[in-house]
Amino acid sequence: MRSSSVPRSAFRLPRLLKGALLLALLPPPAGAQQPDSVPTDTLPPVVVTGVRLPTVRELARGLAGRTATLSAADLDARGVRSLADALEQLPGVTVADELGAPSELDVTLRGFQVSPTIGLPQGVTVYLDGVRVNEPDAHEVNFDLLPLEDVDHVEVTYGPSVLLGRNSLGAAVNLVTRRGATPADREVEVSGGSFGRYELKAHAGDRRGMWDYYVGARYEHEDGWRALTRSRIGTLFGKVGVNTGTWDATLSYAAADNRIYQAGSLPESVYAVAPRVNFTSGDYFAPQAHLVTLNAHRLLGGSRVQVAVNAFGRTLTADQFNKNASPPDTRERNRERIGGGAVQLSGTLSLRARPLRWLAGVDGAYQHTGVRLYAVRSGAPDSLTESVLANEVDLGAFVGANWPLAPSLTATIAGRYDYIRVPFEDLLDAGQSGLNIFRRFSPRVGLTWRGPSGHELFGSVSRGFRAPALVEIGCADPAAACPLPFALGPDPALRPVVATTYETGWRFRGRTGRVDLSADVYWTDVRDDIFFVAATLTAGYFQNIGATRRAGLELGAQWSSRPDRGAGGCGRTRITDIPRRHSTAP
Repeated sequence: MRSSSVPRSAFRLPRLLKGALLLALLPPPAGAQQPDSVPTDTLPPVVVTGVRLPTVRELARGLAGRTATLSAADLDARGVRSLADALEQLPGVTVADELGAPSELDVTLRGFQVSPTIGLPQGVTVYLDGVRVNEPDAHEVNFDLLPLEDVDHVEVTYGPSVLLGRNSLGAAVNLVTRRGATPADREVEVSGGSFGRYELKAHAGDRRGMWDYYVGARYEHEDGWRALTRSRIGTLFGKVGVNTGTWDATLSYAAADNRIYQAGSLPESVYAVAPRVNFTSGDYFAPQAHLVTLNAHRLLGGSRVQVAVNAFGRTLTADQFNKNASPPDTRERNRERIGGGAVQLSGTLSLRARPLRWLAGVDGAYQHTGVRLYAVRSGAPDSLTESVLANEVDLGAFVGANWPLAPSLTATIAGRYDYIRVPFEDLLDAGQSGLNIFRRFSPRVGLTWRGPSGHELFGSVSRGFRAPALVEIGCADPAAACPLPFALGPDPALRPVVATTYETGWRFRGRTGRVDLSADVYWTDVRDDIFFVAATLTAGYFQNIGATRRAGLELGAQWSSRPDRGAGGCGRTRITDIPRRHSTAP
């Protein structure tokens, strides 16, 4: 009998939720199920596509251009393991493996990247139940921390997402997690495969009266097909909800404790001879994350106004080791403490006997980020080389509305103002500290025509921006290139990235719901994009690039044999020009 190979540190998570999972998997006692006594027609159906918090479908549809939704059934049918796998199904998306780990893939959407790799120009924002999960140090997204097994659906809004917030240059992705429903759902799954891979998954959910709950857990282990690339991933998710008929609220907790060994890219000459070789054996990423989220919405003023609120707290502690081409090696230890929330009002007014649907809100976050870098030499203790701290404050206000100019023609206008304060504090040398403040208004205008027999045409112009991240701000001096992964200091100021997107598209949905066709053309001009410039083999710096452009054509087709079935097939074509440099900024 082989003993368990699960490390004792694989799950340092609250015992309360572990016990809740075990109890949830037990069958309910006889007679425990109560009839659903909550009114089903008090709160209107809500969606969050194109916006951060729930609102009515008629308002949300006009505030974004092309959108896409992947349901839990779509994800299960394709056996996706990460968000990158899920997004690869959509038009305009490509996936690459930069770190040699299947849970840490790089995603490019309309030419903009979202990745766990520090140093890439991040241009896609990812949300989990309305909470931004791009890390404050470099705006990267750690896909391995997301509880994809517990996601009800994934919503993608293409182009600058004015209402979703900053950094949404190419798209915004919102993961909406599951909640309990009737009938009760309980499932345990065990799977295994080659290269030492096995996975244990379990979830349970139920609704009793006005209350509902959902609990899920996952543990995955594999040795990796390349040398010395073993990994373990453990996630835990729990949610409690209540629907009183006026208030609909959920409180959720998500946690992850992972350790992933990375291989990185190989020179073509080495790959041709030994593709399983690990060029930088010993590289690893070991994060521990916790997230608590409260979401609630209700109707006000005789059902004409809806209020939605969000509050969250998030922590991340990460240890990352990088083996360099020449000594010393580098260890990075990050500590993040983030808290914030949002309030949103939406409703309908009568203007010239036509419905004016509007939305307005504010959001904010406080992000405490500490980064420490160590030089690692064999046989000697780690030596602290950099220690910086940033207490970032992000504030935003947004407003949007759509109004029918004619029975089939609707105009949309939206805007967002952001204020971002990023202080840079050097804990080893106070004279190296500095302060960066960014302000920007991002607008959006559009027209939508809905014709007979399910045809729809739309066109829009929108603008988004991305403020430089902590790592980019601290490594931006060409005269003092940063040793990889980076060294930080009060370098010359970087300008925020500004993207302007022109988009037009067509969509057809059959009356039976079995056929869905779409075509989109987009043209995005980007000013002051931020790229990492390699000055030497092991050092570089971040720099604004004068102008780049992304342009493309996206075609999609989806059909099913029955309206309640998933997609039977999908075809897509994309043409993307990225990037084209017109000038170089100093």
